[in-house]
Amino acid sequence: MSGRPESRADEGYPARRLLVLDDDAAVRDTIALMAKRLGAEVRACSSLAEFEALLASFAPDLLLIDLMMPEVDGIDVIARLGPHCQAAIYVMTGADKRTFEASRGVLQAARAEIAGFLHKPFSARELRQVLERASIALPDASPRLLRDRSADLLSPGEFEGAARSGQIGPYFQPIFYADGLRLKGFEALLRISGHSAGYFAPQYLEQLVHDDDLSTFVTDIVIEKSLEFLADLTAPDLSISINIFGVHAVADGFRERLVERCAHYAIAPSRVTLELSEATLFEFDERDFRKVTQLRLAGFGLSIDDFGTGNSSLGRLASLPFSELKIDKSFCLALPGSESAEAVIEACLGIARKLDMTVTAEGVEDGEIAVRLAGMGCHALQGHFFGQAMPAGVATQWVRSGCPGKSA
Repeated sequence: MSGRPESRADEGYPARRLLVLDDDAAVRDTIALMAKRLGAEVRACSSLAEFEALLASFAPDLLLIDLMMPEVDGIDVIARLGPHCQAAIYVMTGADKRTFEASRGVLQAARAEIAGFLHKPFSARELRQVLERASIALPDASPRLLRDRSADLLSPGEFEGAARSGQIGPYFQPIFYADGLRLKGFEALLRISGHSAGYFAPQYLEQLVHDDDLSTFVTDIVIEKSLEFLADLTAPDLSISINIFGVHAVADGFRERLVERCAHYAIAPSRVTLELSEATLFEFDERDFRKVTQLRLAGFGLSIDDFGTGNSSLGRLASLPFSELKIDKSFCLALPGSESAEAVIEACLGIARKLDMTVTAEGVEDGEIAVRLAGMGCHALQGHFFGQAMPAGVATQWVRSGCPGKSA
């Protein structure tokens, strides 16, 4: 490093609006000073009333919330924010590691959208990484307003109409080999064209889970467009990963139709990986095991998605011919300051090695995490550090242009 101040504002990063909630004045002032030196616009407060007032008047796009406060703890503050807060929420604490890990677990169980965790005291370098991640995730220069995301949600009827009219389909996020230099392929992620294209609400997935006819329709579209995209790339070494509901993966005729569509596009089944959530395995019976095994025999890759968050037993995992294990992004995001997350990732890698499976880590947001996961033995990495999900045409041009702008 040179002797220059560590400012992101003069390096092309948009200034971020940071709101800090901490009852310790010395800590609060130190964080505010560090953030200002890093180019952020900062407000700091010590009470819930001040915090809620600044949410409206300051409109921050990052929140840094202390877990341990006398008036109300950070868990309750985050609960009051609700699921529609569009600011990136970072949690900090000086609690002992076990309490810190328990708090992390509570927040994850409540499905709180936490962007990251910081253990106090943290350095200016760690705070800089928080601001850099925000710059990657939020490339626009305008501040994000805290608004109710539910106002943007389609009603169930509107969502079905969008699906039936072809507005719902895949965007494609790149996956790189662990060396960070070679593109491995893409994962197809559901998006709604022209409506919050960067966000697919959990409510939509719930609707698909409970409507087999609609989810079948959407799954067929995703498969067809994904195979068409892969064929257009004309790069025989690249692969595509497609999320599949368990009920469709084991449906009669699914394997035969998928083999036929791959043949139509001249795509080897080995280039297609079907991702099933870990929770799905818990629901499989003997007939389902046979269907999944036959998919593998047909040459398709099988990946266990969100590993570490479901209820599957190791015995059940060992009995199925999965070729890949995907470590859930919550563990990778927590990795910089969590011994528990590191232990889970190491355990996942150990299981994968014993079962001759490759491992892809999701949620890779910066270079430090990428290097660490590669050093631990992950085979492939996926996350905003390498690229966000793109429409098919954009992704195709990106590949043909040599993947410009990739962070690695």
